[in-house]
Amino acid sequence: MLPLTLIMRLSNLLKGNSPINERADNTSPMHGATEPRPSPISPVQGASFQQPIALAMGLLLVFLCGTIHKALADVALSPLFSDNMVLQRNANVPIWGTGDVGEQVTVSIAGQQANTTADENGHWMVKLTPLPPGQTLEMTVKGKNTVTVHNIAVGELWVCSGQSNMEFTVSRGMNAQVEIAAANYPLIRMFTVKRTVAEQPRTDVSGRWDVCSPQTVGRFTAVGYFFGRDLHKALGVPIGLIHSSWGGTPAEAWTNYAVLAQDPQLKPILTRWDQLIANYPQATQQYEQKLADWKIAADRAKADGKRESRKPAAPEGPDSPHRPASLYNGMIAPLIPYGIKGVIWYQGESNAGNAKLYQKLFPTMIQNWRHNWGEGDFPFLFVQLANYMKREEQPSESNWAELREAQTMTLSQPNTAMAVTIDVGEAGDIHPKNKQEVGHRLALAALGTTYGQKVEYSGPLYDSMTVDGNKIRIRFKHTASGLGTRLVASSHPPIPLKTDGEETEFADIPRTFYELSSRFWKLGEFTNFTPFFRQSGKRTTRYEAAVALARILDDLPNIEATIIKKHQNDPVDQRAQAYKEANDFIQSLTTEFADDMQQFVGVVGADPPAPSQFIVNPYRLQGFAIAGADKKFVWADAKIDGDTVVVQSDQVPQPTTVRYAWANNPAANLYNGAGLPASPFRTDNGENTSTTRTKP
Repeated sequence: MLPLTLIMRLSNLLKGNSPINERADNTSPMHGATEPRPSPISPVQGASFQQPIALAMGLLLVFLCGTIHKALADVALSPLFSDNMVLQRNANVPIWGTGDVGEQVTVSIAGQQANTTADENGHWMVKLTPLPPGQTLEMTVKGKNTVTVHNIAVGELWVCSGQSNMEFTVSRGMNAQVEIAAANYPLIRMFTVKRTVAEQPRTDVSGRWDVCSPQTVGRFTAVGYFFGRDLHKALGVPIGLIHSSWGGTPAEAWTNYAVLAQDPQLKPILTRWDQLIANYPQATQQYEQKLADWKIAADRAKADGKRESRKPAAPEGPDSPHRPASLYNGMIAPLIPYGIKGVIWYQGESNAGNAKLYQKLFPTMIQNWRHNWGEGDFPFLFVQLANYMKREEQPSESNWAELREAQTMTLSQPNTAMAVTIDVGEAGDIHPKNKQEVGHRLALAALGTTYGQKVEYSGPLYDSMTVDGNKIRIRFKHTASGLGTRLVASSHPPIPLKTDGEETEFADIPRTFYELSSRFWKLGEFTNFTPFFRQSGKRTTRYEAAVALARILDDLPNIEATIIKKHQNDPVDQRAQAYKEANDFIQSLTTEFADDMQQFVGVVGADPPAPSQFIVNPYRLQGFAIAGADKKFVWADAKIDGDTVVVQSDQVPQPTTVRYAWANNPAANLYNGAGLPASPFRTDNGENTSTTRTKP
């Protein structure tokens, strides 16, 4: 290599600077000195430097050619192929990288070799023959140099993508301290793609593979981790998770530009953005002026002790992550064609302003990914939007309900499944902390569809309706062992309890709440909530006990915060013991309920205690609305009848249509026997009200 001083002198000669014009005081511009600018060279001046320039150019070319040749000659792999990675089992997995043009490359792993030659652009790719599940493998890639990748596992590989609820990390979630401390899963491997916006599809990606441990899991996607953890436990094979998401982004940002441009329904998205980009310079000038005015006003308000006005928002521009195709180009294209089993997807909040468009956009995006990956209709599992915002007192239209409907309609695409989370959300937070249940339901979807296990993986889905006089009967798919309300959705087998001589409900403790208590919360202390149980436990019916448990569990966010605060400075072992004691207590409650349930079969007590505002009434179905031809919806009386629900209202003598959980944050409590919530639906073909957007 040429000495640095010689390179600098050659550079100066090429610029037309003589050695005497070099800096003599070693003062760099960043320390306040003014860097000398070279003077323009006249033809006469230039002639006097012809020989030095020729010599310098010759030496520089030799140096550059040697450097470039060395860089290209080194066989290199994408960061996707690095230590701790996971390769998809039982598949022809592609391995790719770069090298010198025409360079012979040999990839060796697990007793097999694959040979290829780098093309005219220095790119190469091989496909391995299918590998069985395994761990601690090594792969060597040999060209003019040799690269070795260590600690490779072979198992199941899933991409985790979407917006902020997928980006939401384990460290921010429910019961984070305990979850992180327990995350010793060396056969779960995690790769997070660096946030990247790109105007054209990229081939390079930034990131690394981490082995799942308490030191690494906290910064990883919570939904992805809990999904992968459940899969790992169920399948007993290594799990690889590639996380590629960006909060607040719409689906069009994750879709290929050409696909959007070719579709008449989707092309207007590009038209709006083209106009936005064209106006960006002017919008930037206006923003800078508004920002300057705001700073003056903010300083004045601060001096006067008043509240500052809202800071102006910067205009969307070419580098915006909301721009169509920008994240597909920067964060998905570089992953293709890495061998994967499937995708889990949590997104939709940023498209809730135009559900009608999403009906076309979302399946188009799925088809686009599948086509470009070239692996057929791989599994695409997605999360339906959770409940959010203030609860409405009367039936009303809802942008979020319409978006959920668009997501449900996407189940018409082959090899898809949906995790319903209408019971997981929080009214005041668009990012609910209970990501354990979201990951669990996605894992059920994978086990039931992708891996062929005999598990119920979906809550009830609307199937059909029939009108019978002043009643409408609703039929469902995915009823499992039957239908029940939130507090009486049964574990297996269900214990039937007749109510009012008509409706069959399950009097066991709800499986969903059992799981929340035993698997997720692990509170660490129960003295704060035992009075709830004792107060409601004065009556002998199991309903009161169930109500008590529900109240306890619904108040867990507040209790958890208190407990974490109390124990946050305790040694780790003491903190874990406190959590274990609380977990054991909750489990003992639920076990006690199940053990002595038989003596209460057929017993119906007095009216239950009035549920708090946070509790859905366990004694009747909620969330059903009914209307006639005038489409004026009112709350309905709904009763479970086998695998159907019968809906009616005295206010609607001639009903034509029913809606369920049709709200941003509905009071909805229909479950199947597997403890999974029913998906919101409407039987009418109502017009979507969400046809405008706040962002282009």
